Parts: sequence; C-alpha cells; structure tokens
Amino acid sequence: MREQQVTIRSVAIAAGVSMSTVSNVLSGRHEQMAAETRERVLAAIASLNYQPNHAARSLVTKRTATIGLIMSEVTNSLYPPVTVGAEAHASAADPAGECKAWLDRNERARLQWHLEASFAAFERRY
Repeated sequence: MREQQVTIRSVAIAAGVSMSTVSNVLSGRHEQMAAETRERVLAAIASLNYQPNHAARSLVTKRTATIGLIMSEVTNSLYPPVTVGAEAHASAADPAGECKAWLDRNERARLQWHLEASFAAFERRY
C-alpha cells in the first residue's frame, strides 16, 4: 500500500486553519497572523513531516527554478568549474530548491580529477 503524501490541506486540517493560512506561513507572509496560529501551523508541519512539492508549486506559479547546462563533453577543462559554480550559486540562492549535476559515478570522478588538475595548473602559474 502506498503512503499518502502530506499536503498543505492535511497540514491545515491538523492545525485547524485554512489552506491559505498554511500557504502564508510557508511563504513567510505571517506578519498579520497571530503568533499562536503560526506556531500551530509550524507544529503541524513538523509533526506530519511536510515536504513541499516543488513540481506542484511550479504548476501553480508557472515558474520553475530549473537551470539547464548543455555541454558537448564534461572533460573540457572549462566545464567543471562552470558546472560546479552554477550548482553552488543556485543552491545558495535557493537552499530549498533542487540543483544537482546529473553525472554518473565515472563522470563525477572524471570531473573531480579535471577540477583538481585545473586548480593545480592554476596554482603552478600563480
């Protein structure tokens, strides 16, 4: 049997508030809200182990936080720092978002080797 995904609706029911209230808490729009209400929502989120559904959110907002990098080959010495840098900056900008370099174990090892070789060459020059 499949486990039911926890939704904003289930959090709202558990906290005894509307779905809009839960959405406002999740979006950081709770200035006008009673502190007790906000705490109830946060407690329900924690007890139900609510995890936001980024795909559902992108359907509602009509926006995604997707960055695509298309490369001819990952072994080119220019690409590893660009890929790692893009991943680091995207993750720093939106820690809740998902940003991953999709590489298999061999590609990741090759990428790491090229990064280390590039940095070693840079250090030798400067």
